[in-house]
Amino acid sequence: MDAFDRGAQKKVASGMLLTLDNQIDTTTGTVKARASFENKDAALFPNEFVNIRLLVNTLHDATLIPSSAIQHNGQVAFVYVLLDNTAHMRSIKPV
Repeated sequence: MDAFDRGAQKKVASGMLLTLDNQIDTTTGTVKARASFENKDAALFPNEFVNIRLLVNTLHDATLIPSSAIQHNGQVAFVYVLLDNTAHMRSIKPV
């Protein structure tokens, strides 16, 4: 995780994400996060607002579908796929 200044122009520090809040502040469009930074040069201070770039995970050869399209039948998840104007049920493995 990389922390940038308010203008998201200058990289201030690199660290590790510890926790994420489960609520989005609708007035600012932000999420509270707790992270750990070495902060050797004292560039960061507690409760400072920073912009974060975070690579969570990269999935290769994955198909993205809206969660509202996923149907459940017990433990099995599936979607309907249109092929030649006919709907076909396809089992999926949500990640």
